[in-house]
Amino acid sequence: RYYAVKELPAELNEYIVLRGIFIPRMLVYGVSMAVFSTVFSLLSKPPLFIVVAIYIPVIPYFLESIRLYLRLKDLMKEIKK
Repeated sequence: RYYAVKELPAELNEYIVLRGIFIPRMLVYGVSMAVFSTVFSLLSKPPLFIVVAIYIPVIPYFLESIRLYLRLKDLMKEIKK
């Protein structure tokens, strides 16, 4: 079942709740950018330096999603107390 909740705690605004699982928004953005970059690279076959330049902006999204995941673990520990 899906229940719409209008007010989430401010700490959880950086997450998407899907079937009770908290997913960092940056992970969704990073995966979509990686998929688009991969499809572009496969279809257009650009030179290697362009492929590297395409994937460099994707890295911060994944690093931020790791940081948010670790922060979520800490938030869940605080909520359970």
